[in-house]
Amino acid sequence: MVNRVNSKSELIINGNILKALLSLIIPMSIGMFSLLVINLVDAYYIGKLGVLELSAISYAFPVLFTLMSFNIGIAIGISATVSKYIGQGDLYKAKKTVSNVMVLIFLLMVLLSILSFLLNNYIFSLLGANGETLILINEYMSIWYIGSPFFACLVIGNSVLRANGDSIKPSCIIIITSLTNAVLDPIFIFGWGPLNAMGIQGAAIATTISYILGMNIMITIIRNENLLSFPSIKFMKLLKFSFPVLVIGLPAAFTMMLSPIVLGYINKIVSSHGSEAVAAFGVGLRIESLATVGIIAISSSLTPFIGQNFGANKHYRINTAINYSVVLSGIWGLIVAIPLLIFQKQFSNLFSTDILVKGYLIEYIKIISISYIFWGWSNIASAVFNGYQKPLTATLIYLSRLFIITIPLVIIGNYFYGLNGIFIGIMISNILSGILSILYLKNSNILKFYYS
Repeated sequence: MVNRVNSKSELIINGNILKALLSLIIPMSIGMFSLLVINLVDAYYIGKLGVLELSAISYAFPVLFTLMSFNIGIAIGISATVSKYIGQGDLYKAKKTVSNVMVLIFLLMVLLSILSFLLNNYIFSLLGANGETLILINEYMSIWYIGSPFFACLVIGNSVLRANGDSIKPSCIIIITSLTNAVLDPIFIFGWGPLNAMGIQGAAIATTISYILGMNIMITIIRNENLLSFPSIKFMKLLKFSFPVLVIGLPAAFTMMLSPIVLGYINKIVSSHGSEAVAAFGVGLRIESLATVGIIAISSSLTPFIGQNFGANKHYRINTAINYSVVLSGIWGLIVAIPLLIFQKQFSNLFSTDILVKGYLIEYIKIISISYIFWGWSNIASAVFNGYQKPLTATLIYLSRLFIITIPLVIIGNYFYGLNGIFIGIMISNILSGILSILYLKNSNILKFYYS
């Protein structure tokens, strides 16, 4: 059953290319900014509890980001697949794909969360956590695992609406989710009225409630947009409709999950310099996730744009969109680097009163900020190959960035220059991987084939 392309796709397939990209990027940036504020709000309030609590969520960040990254990878797969179906005008396949993937990933995340909970002490011991810090990590993660399946549906639903050409509604839902967390955080952490203070565990409760609320709103909107149907009762049919998404999504999820695992390894190296260094590094990562939100939005917007134009067989539009994205990513990186460098002391004062933590955080900002200009280019290259249904090439780019460039540079930097050397290694890897990824993309056979 093939239906006519909906009006939301007209701008993406036939409209001004820059305008189409910005219509996806701007709302997505706002939504992603709001989602990442959850982590910064947690860090802000938990930082008021003490260095040990701040260090605990710094240890937790790579693990929770690993599970979150799995969902983001699947979301990349559903964005590429559903946008292609919409570009072809086949809304029946789009609806069946969305419904079955939602159910499959929710169930899978339940299983992953249970497994992670059972292995929690072992995982964080490997990352260098011990003593009271490990107790605090358990308090936080035991609640966060409950919310992770709901976060999965929230992220996947977000990509579904964007694949359909709608970037405003999903952004509004994410804003509501973030505001809910921001309001609930101080209530559950410090107590309010008859509600006792719950400390670090209260932050996880607030986050979980916000995820559940956001997921329910997201699914309601998807159903109202006629992009949801009943999932298949038989497991094999469920897998059949999910398979095109998994072909792209699983390699993307695998590579996305490797990134926080590598961060966990780097975090362990950082831990050799003390708990203050770990706390500063964790806050630095959260600041970075916020500073680079526009860069991620640019590369993420490419996937539905490429998917719909690929489905509509309009490859010349894709090449122009890639060029725009590279320039926009570099501009965004420069725009966020300048205020970070100018107000580095003010940013450090927001998250800790400890002198060592503030000093380490300032060094992090000073060294790494300028590399944000190049940071997103490898993401853009990966997004292009995912959009063209070439997930293995996208995976190769990510693996090369992590294991051939980042880890060796961090190890070398730590050996010669200590903590600052780790930061220098990350900075160089951001620049080098970005430049090499774009050069590889521009000389790839896939672009030469479709544009010849």
